[in-house]
Amino acid sequence: MRFIDLDELWDGNVEAFENESDGLLAELRNKPANERGGFITDKGNWSDIKDALAELSNGKCWYSECTSLGGDRDVDHFRPKGKIRRYPSWPETAQDPGHEGYWWLAFNWKNFRFSCRFCNSRRTNPDTDLSGGKWDFFPVRDEVGRVHSECDIDELEDEEPLLLDPTDAYDVDLLTFDQLGVSRPRVLNKSSWDYKRAHFSIDLLNLNHSDFVKARAKLGRKIKRLVRQGVSAHREYREGDVRAKKRLREIKAELRRMIDRDSDFSRFSELVLRGYRDHDWVNEIV
Repeated sequence: MRFIDLDELWDGNVEAFENESDGLLAELRNKPANERGGFITDKGNWSDIKDALAELSNGKCWYSECTSLGGDRDVDHFRPKGKIRRYPSWPETAQDPGHEGYWWLAFNWKNFRFSCRFCNSRRTNPDTDLSGGKWDFFPVRDEVGRVHSECDIDELEDEEPLLLDPTDAYDVDLLTFDQLGVSRPRVLNKSSWDYKRAHFSIDLLNLNHSDFVKARAKLGRKIKRLVRQGVSAHREYREGDVRAKKRLREIKAELRRMIDRDSDFSRFSELVLRGYRDHDWVNEIV
């Protein structure tokens, strides 16, 4: 997961989209509660902005940070637009949300996240028999603090969502990985709120789906191999082999491509490469 700056999305096209969305919301407010879902489905316009959302991440899912895995890409509503289900794996809130969804955010581009199906839709991984995917879940720290009535999107932070948000730079830094490609909480204190958010988000967003883990592990092995080759080339160059300089330059270029924010799983690659910063030439890259 990499930080996505939603402010970069803003342009004339988004302004026109927002004006249209304001009109749809005005109509939605006048609908009875039992008719809102049908209206949202019929009038849903988020696909109109899908390409612009994709451009912010070079087509990568904002949660998994991948283009080639995870199925089709969708526009996810971070706060669900329809009825919210209680997340059974969040034992600290046994209370059912009793929430019909954040309907007033159904057309709000600030509530959109570009997501693959593995992260956005509930499914069972045949390799592990474990279920993951955001679906209609949106657990919060305490149901007492959940907002049930229309408000500005910026007024919802006090809900304290359990789910990590790729548009929040603080949230993104709560995740890390081991060299086998497994996503882990960065915070080690299991009783802390930050640990719990990272731990449950990994499950909720299916971030350790076997396809993702295998792909990240493959990148980890490639980085290890490139670093080993770079160490040899760096040593040979310092010993006077001028040809080794070219090899080192090519290795550094390949590593830079792997950690470039437009590359698949670049955040994972960056964190793995940081583990080799005891080598001066690696430290120049990350």
